[in-house]
Amino acid sequence: MLVIGLPDNPLSALVVFRLVGTPLVWRLAGCATPPPDPSVTALLTREVPSEAGRRDVVQVRLGGGGAEPLFGASALLSVLARADGYLVVPETATGLDAGDPVSVTLYR
Repeated sequence: MLVIGLPDNPLSALVVFRLVGTPLVWRLAGCATPPPDPSVTALLTREVPSEAGRRDVVQVRLGGGGAEPLFGASALLSVLARADGYLVVPETATGLDAGDPVSVTLYR
């Protein structure tokens, strides 16, 4: 039996399952190369701060060709309800600047 432990906050649980759980389920189903999640490229509408050495997942709302970062506590369902997808700030980055092109993974 396989058990995947998830955080108790809804937003955190969704992010962890999307990044860790979904690929694991595909692998266990015998799929060596899981299909990619749908994504779009958009320009950030404002700065996204981050610390080097830390991977951040930021919820975003899309509109007018831009990706607006949505900030809030991981326990707030309102952040998730407003989000069209998320972007990942890599560990090597110290943040992203407004106007930077980013890849937004869409929620289906």
